[in-house]
Parts: sequence; C-alpha cells; structure tokens
Amino acid sequence: MGFIRIKLLFLIMFHFSNSFNKKLKKSALKLFLSFCFITIILFSTFKSNETIIYNKNFLNISNSELFISTPENKTYIDPMSGYYPGTYGFENHKDGTIGLGIGFLDEYSGLESGLNTDIRIIEDKLDGHYNYLHVRDSQLEYNTSAVHHIENPQSIGTIEFFNRFKSNSNGSIMKRHYIYFRASNDVIAFRMEINIHNGNLNYYNGSSYELIANVNAETWYHHRIIFNCNDGTKGKFTWIIREEDGTEISRVSSIDFENNFIGSTIDEIHFETSEEDYELETMWDAFGFSWDPDYIIGDNLKEGLLLNFTNTTAVNLSTEYFNKTDNVTIRVSI
Repeated sequence: MGFIRIKLLFLIMFHFSNSFNKKLKKSALKLFLSFCFITIILFSTFKSNETIIYNKNFLNISNSELFISTPENKTYIDPMSGYYPGTYGFENHKDGTIGLGIGFLDEYSGLESGLNTDIRIIEDKLDGHYNYLHVRDSQLEYNTSAVHHIENPQSIGTIEFFNRFKSNSNGSIMKRHYIYFRASNDVIAFRMEINIHNGNLNYYNGSSYELIANVNAETWYHHRIIFNCNDGTKGKFTWIIREEDGTEISRVSSIDFENNFIGSTIDEIHFETSEEDYELETMWDAFGFSWDPDYIIGDNLKEGLLLNFTNTTAVNLSTEYFNKTDNVTIRVSI
C-alpha cells in the first residue's frame, strides 16, 4: 500500500512540474522528495503502531499462584512419602471408605455392622504406605469379595501392584485369600492364592497349586504380571515378585492359562476370601496398568505421587482469545 501511494504521488508531481520553468521544477522536485520522505515516515509509523496493537491481543500469562490439593497439607521439598503412583492408588479416598464407595471396585459383597468381613480403605501409615486397600475376613462360613472391571479389556499387557498379609496365629489353619484375573463371564485365566498360614504365594495350573514364592508376613511385596491371551495354546503369563526396593526374589515364566483365552481378553480382577477360613487380612496398593497412558511400568516402585495437569477449557487461540481485550481465565485441574 505504501509503495503504491509513493508511485502515484511521483506521477502527479512530475505532471505538475512540467508547467513551470526549470527553477520551479527544481523546487517542485525538492518538495516531492520531502513529501515522499514524510509519507514513508508516516507509513512506517503506522505499521509500527499496528504491530504494537496486534501484540496487545496476544494471550498473556499473569503472575499468579497455582494451588494443588494433596493428601497432606504440607510443603514438599522431597517426594511425598507414603504414597505410590498407580492407575489406582487410593490416595483420594477417605479413611474407612468401604465397598462400592471405593472407585476401584465395581462389585462388592461383605458383612458389615462390626462383623469385620469387608474391603475398605485404611488411611493410617503401614510400613511406608498410606491409603491402601484392606481385605479382612473374621467370620467362619462367610467371606468377602469384590471385582474390578477393567475399563479397556486387554489381550496383552502388564499389571503391577503391592501386596502384604497380616501374621495371625488365631483362626483357621489355612487362611487363604485369592486374586483372580478373568473374563466377564467369570472364566478364570490365572490366579494367585495367598496362604497366610505358611507364607506361600501359589498359582493354579488347572489341577493343583504351584509355588511362586515363599514370603514373610507383615512385609510389602511388589508384584508384576505380564500376560498374553494369544500366546501358546491357551494364553500365558509371567509372575514376578520383588521386594519394595525392586530386588527380584522369585518368578514363574510362560505359565499356561487355566482356560483357553485365545482371541479373548482379561476383563476383570476378582478378590475373594475363603469361606472355610477366618481371622485373615491382606493389604493391596498402587495398581498400575500398562495400557494406562498416564502410567509407565515401574512407576509404582517410586515413592511419591505424580501430578497430572489437564486443561479443562477448550481454547481457540486463533479467534476467540486473540480478539479479546478482557482478561480470560483458563482453569487447570489436578
């Protein structure tokens, strides 16, 4: 636009100067050059002002504080002790939350009213773990059970969690708890039996229980299960047990599923106590799934919670916000 203006002015001034003598032509030329110079200066100033005005429409970040709610009201300079990251870590549940009040559980059966046969959240710290899942059965001929529905059923994947059990010389001899990995029609792919009486962790081979590891009571252990429903003739799994520091203590590898899962998926995790046993307790924490985009295998071995920042406002920066003159707040959820 500026170049076109200068060209038109030159033609006008040239035509005007032909009607005067040389002296006047010389004066006219000076006037023309001066006018061009002023025009260029004015045009440049206009462009500069336009840029400044345009910059004012850009999204600005104001100096403000970001408040983050954590399970504890304190200032952290080190990782948050007692909490372990996971797809389900139970850190957001209040002490005593029971049964279906726990977001991890989709089905639940238990005895309440002080009968101590239930599944609940315990907040008090237990050997380094806050807010864990507590399964207890204090009644003979009764049991408690719960099921987690896997939101996105998988045919191949890895599941991690922590487990421990309470030593108790009272009650029945066997004291068995179970965790099953199964289809939505309750057909079991593989399972683990926790024998609290002797500390054996066993898997089922379809006809009998086989030892995975012998462990101590009152101790947290890290479990990692790698499964593939399409491996072999029925599907296979590998079960690895580690101490809390990551030291491996035992594993069983490429074990056949109990039932044929070729072409199927693992849909549910089922917890259950034995009806024939009583006075037994197990604890569970920090379940992590490999198909969770916010979880990386091994995360739950690192003490301290992960923060997930999510922009809850759809922002069209090219139109809506660049053209506003008022301040706009973008909310961030944790």
